[in-house]
Amino acid sequence: MRTRTRQRALRILLSALLDSDLSSTDLREIAENIKYSDFTSEFSYLLEMMTDHFRRYDEIKKLNVASNGNSDDAFELAQRRKITKTSILKMMEQASDGQSKNFIDKGMTMRQIFEMYFSNSSEADVERFLSLIDGSGSSDPYLSGIINRQRS
Repeated sequence: MRTRTRQRALRILLSALLDSDLSSTDLREIAENIKYSDFTSEFSYLLEMMTDHFRRYDEIKKLNVASNGNSDDAFELAQRRKITKTSILKMMEQASDGQSKNFIDKGMTMRQIFEMYFSNSSEADVERFLSLIDGSGSSDPYLSGIINRQRS
């Protein structure tokens, strides 16, 4: 990390901690945890999860798949994320409350499945499906709360 970026990040983190309602005892405890525990690795993990999510969110937002119904872009996103056919079918079923079973055959190719889903599903179902592909339906409620707060 560049020195300038490091110094800036440290100033931002410090100012956020000082601006919080944490007591001086809490701040001292945090300092000790940073020094002697796995606090930094846990913080690093959370930061990586957040940046990965925002990267995927920006990617799907740029594609604007839901508004133009372009199944090719969603298909390419699924391929880049290396999502299996079985997982895609489960996500489609979940997003459409099981209705996708009525018009999708497991013998279809992935591209055909995407085209069929996009042409037969409501816009709301497509948006739910895209959020599942995107991973914004995070299983970690803490991260989901932060993500949703940052997005607003």
